[in-house]
Amino acid sequence: MRIAGITALFPPSIIGGAEASAASLKAILAARGHEVHVLSTTVDAGERHVVRETYAGTVAVQRHPMPRGYTAFDFAAHNPLAKALWHLQDHADPRNRRVWAAFLDEVRPDVAMVHVTQGLGFNGLLELASRDIPTLFVLHDLSLACYKTSMFKADGACAGQCAPCRLSSRVKQGYLGAIPRLGIVSPSRATYETLKRFVPIGERPHRIILNANAYPPPPAEKSRAPELRLLYAGQISRTKGVGFLLETVAELAATLPVSLRVVGGGPELEPLRARYGAAPWVSFTGKVSPSEVSGFMNESDLLCAPSLWAENSPGVVIQAITAGLPVLSSDRGGLPELVETDRTGLVLPAGDHAAWRAAIRALAADRERLARLSLATRAASARFDPEAAADAYLAFAAFVANQPPVA
Repeated sequence: MRIAGITALFPPSIIGGAEASAASLKAILAARGHEVHVLSTTVDAGERHVVRETYAGTVAVQRHPMPRGYTAFDFAAHNPLAKALWHLQDHADPRNRRVWAAFLDEVRPDVAMVHVTQGLGFNGLLELASRDIPTLFVLHDLSLACYKTSMFKADGACAGQCAPCRLSSRVKQGYLGAIPRLGIVSPSRATYETLKRFVPIGERPHRIILNANAYPPPPAEKSRAPELRLLYAGQISRTKGVGFLLETVAELAATLPVSLRVVGGGPELEPLRARYGAAPWVSFTGKVSPSEVSGFMNESDLLCAPSLWAENSPGVVIQAITAGLPVLSSDRGGLPELVETDRTGLVLPAGDHAAWRAAIRALAADRERLARLSLATRAASARFDPEAAADAYLAFAAFVANQPPVA
């Protein structure tokens, strides 16, 4: 099968788990003998030529320069007017379609798997529609309902769509709805149900399929320490609840033997490092490789996923479970679908300092319970087999390809 993977960012130039999971799936499919081609973007704003390269020795990648003033990596540095222009181009610039058209006409795929559209231009979906290419659209975020992709503002989660998001969503619905043979994939039930409230995706076939992520095994036997060792790994931003976690642990550290390692980069890294960096109970590593994250998991007793926004299916939680590391997670989005209370960890109310303090104290005082959680977590890891996820993608692609086109 000739497969087109479409994702605005692709390793090594990635920001989050969506791009990493897209790359993992494409590598698995190529290793099985499928012909896999990826359309992505260049991350150098000055690049003027298509960059062609190979990923994992088998995946053909085309990185196209896009008609934007800056790339996603520079987004935070620009003013609201520049951002508005960027989004307008992402919705409607006709040059987006020319990029998609050139790629599709060259590759002539049997099926397309669309992962991250923002940055490649949502109107490029019309090129899939005009060629009647069977398409799986993967819901890695809430971009179909929110132009910022998260439905989260500075004061918390959005109760509904604001006017700009409604307008953006209607435009995207028109593009997506034009594809005659379309299937919707979501890594979590929560994300699918949220989007279904705002976008008529319920009219199309869908599947809930976990991301096909493979993680490096821990480098050594699990270490032990007298204190309770907490780990956070991921984007350092307000939506992820890192500041909340630091506040919670700071209140405990005066009386409890506890430490917290914060792994990752993001907009809140330096402000939080400036506030807490001198404390003896916390360390900040910055962004590291997946293998280093695996090593840190081996040196930890609990992974913390304190997200304040509706997470989809964060890979770091799956990586922890496959490594036998129990998880303390918030109850937002798809996290409760991954973490089973009193088996693979605990699910706690998002932003509730008292509940998180009580859970951490209880586990620090009961190391036998913590050991039981670790054993059960390792036993539960089979459900995250990336090969099984790839099987599900292929089966759903065949199902969508054999459906009668929607007029």
